[in-house]
Amino acid sequence: MFARQPDALPDDGWNLLIDGASRLFDNLTEVETDFYAGAVTDALKAYDGTGTGSLLIAELAISQLIRSVTIEANAYPVPPFEVGTPLTGGGNTLDILDSSVWESGFVIFIDAEWAPTFDTVPPDVTSAVIELVLHEWRKRDPAFASISNAENSVLLQPIPPTVQATVDKLKAAYSQRCLFA
Repeated sequence: MFARQPDALPDDGWNLLIDGASRLFDNLTEVETDFYAGAVTDALKAYDGTGTGSLLIAELAISQLIRSVTIEANAYPVPPFEVGTPLTGGGNTLDILDSSVWESGFVIFIDAEWAPTFDTVPPDVTSAVIELVLHEWRKRDPAFASISNAENSVLLQPIPPTVQATVDKLKAAYSQRCLFA
């Protein structure tokens, strides 16, 4: 006659769950935290030298607002450069104007104001994060798993297949851990 109603998760609990799923999605697609959020950020970011005269920066740095570029904490002089656009993909490049290269093995620090990659969070990212939240919630709810007979199905997977498809698509387009051979 009286069904037990689960206690509602407090708002701060939901916010933590959503933030966690959002960070997980960022990590799965190999981008920086809040990459998909449509906000200008002010930050110091580190990039590995490429051994070439061009350094790809995946985010869209507002070129007029690059405050400084340093190599290995000012241990090496920064060659003259300009902000360019790569032939493929998104972002910008820092192109050296002389015959120097961004040395491999060196860390290049860029202090800048970074433009958002997106005006708003893309709908497929929002859907994937919501699905991740529900997936994590259901994995921790044994009653749901038992009643829905889901304990031996999708809940055993680390992330749902539809989320994995979105991750694969966005990872191919925006991953910041690319290696070129």
